[in-house]
Amino acid sequence: MSKIQKLQTKLKEKFEKLLQDYGQEILLNGQPITAIYIKEEENLPIEQFGIVPTSQTTIYLPIDTPITETDKIEIEGKLFKVSKISIHYRVFKIVILEEVDID
Repeated sequence: MSKIQKLQTKLKEKFEKLLQDYGQEILLNGQPITAIYIKEEENLPIEQFGIVPTSQTTIYLPIDTPITETDKIEIEGKLFKVSKISIHYRVFKIVILEEVDID
């Protein structure tokens, strides 16, 4: 299993646990999210984790830093180079390119 696959699994587990614990709709930048896509590079299959929203309460996604349009994101204490972090049609999407050293 690659580092990215391990990361996908960890994120999926954390994401599902948040939903079990709170049973609430997750908002990101004020937009409700109905699914999360995590994929490694553009040509690989997307990992999709669907969620069922039940309220408007904001809870945090399992990511250590705020989500912004950037080329790096910290997840699980590791820094990853990403090409996209976006919300489109209520779907949160991250495209992970590679792990990078934290400066």
